Amino acid sequence: MSPGTTFRKVVDDLFTHEAVAQRLAGQEENEKVKALTEEWKQTITEHLEETALRGLNEFVDQLDYVLSQETTSEPLAADQRDELDARVE
Repeated sequence: MSPGTTFRKVVDDLFTHEAVAQRLAGQEENEKVKALTEEWKQTITEHLEETALRGLNEFVDQLDYVLSQETTSEPLAADQRDELDARVE
């Protein structure tokens, strides 16, 4: 299963949260509500994918850095990660 499909299933589950589900109850035929819901589900899914990809890329950068060191060192501190992020971007 692709990450996008997985994230979409998570988002669909989020939309069953009581606060959302109560508001959507009885709106199954409302085209405006359906369109708005679909748009937001897609937006949230894309945000999750982008965030996950950035996190994975950061991990790979840090892993490459650690593996390039002659000795095992501590993981990068937050300020070092920010510095690394600035160099990567």
